[in-house]
Amino acid sequence: MVTLTGMAPTNTTSKNRLPPTISKASAPSFWLPLKWTGRWKVIYNASNPQSPVSHLSWMMIMLPFVSPFDFGAVGDGQTLNTAALQAAIDGCAARGGGTVYLPAGRYLTGSLFFRDHITLHLDAGAVLLGSQDPADYPIISNRWEGVEQPTYAPLLTGSGLENITITGRGTIDGQGDPWWRAKHMNTLAYPRPRLIGFTGCRGVMIEGVTLVNSPAWTVHPVRCENVNLHGITIINPPDSPNTDGINPDSCRLVRISDCYISVGDDCIAIKSGTQNDHRLTACRDITITNCTLERGHGGVVIGSEMSG
Repeated sequence: MVTLTGMAPTNTTSKNRLPPTISKASAPSFWLPLKWTGRWKVIYNASNPQSPVSHLSWMMIMLPFVSPFDFGAVGDGQTLNTAALQAAIDGCAARGGGTVYLPAGRYLTGSLFFRDHITLHLDAGAVLLGSQDPADYPIISNRWEGVEQPTYAPLLTGSGLENITITGRGTIDGQGDPWWRAKHMNTLAYPRPRLIGFTGCRGVMIEGVTLVNSPAWTVHPVRCENVNLHGITIINPPDSPNTDGINPDSCRLVRISDCYISVGDDCIAIKSGTQNDHRLTACRDITITNCTLERGHGGVVIGSEMSG
């Protein structure tokens, strides 16, 4: 058993609801292959929690844990938690990085903007619900179908960041039905939000979570480097428009492994912008292994935006 530090005691009156201990077997999401950089708070040997080590090929990141309940979050599926969850992310960032821990519950939110060295961990039974109100998604400049243009911000997003992680056994539900209807009726002022979209980031990991009902493309990294997508499940209805699974766009060093994808468009589409984009960058070093690609217009597709 590996004791986690920097967490609320079990006898605290706070609503942190954070487990005092964790084992590799019970929460494999926390075990990542990393190089020791000296940045992380402390590294422990799994077999001897009292002895810090820096030479293991498998190590545990020990960073402060933050509970969104301390910032007013309510997991009832109805209360809008955008401000509380964003405050938790910003609170972690102010400490130099950490983990925002979501226990079981249903958390309604609009767009959340990550910061450097942030992990969002969704425990089993935790469901992050995307708001169905367009007002909860700020308008940002983002690449959509190869062109930089104003779009609704993704549900989970960030730009120019390092070391960002989404892990756990919970679910992120984009609640995309009204967005799909608006697409068919041509009533949207801007392109729909993606479920997860990061731009210009280094060190992106998404592991273990289930992603469903994305308003548009599900996972869309743009101009990112060192992207690891492992063991995730992506399910969108087969008739949902443009709900691609994973679309690496002008990225390099991308590994997609052990994923299950069944969607309303391409399961995996490798892209690199159009000739109208002044920052043309090719996709490079993309590895896809041991994935199950069920329903979709294509399994692994090149394009259609491939001018980089």
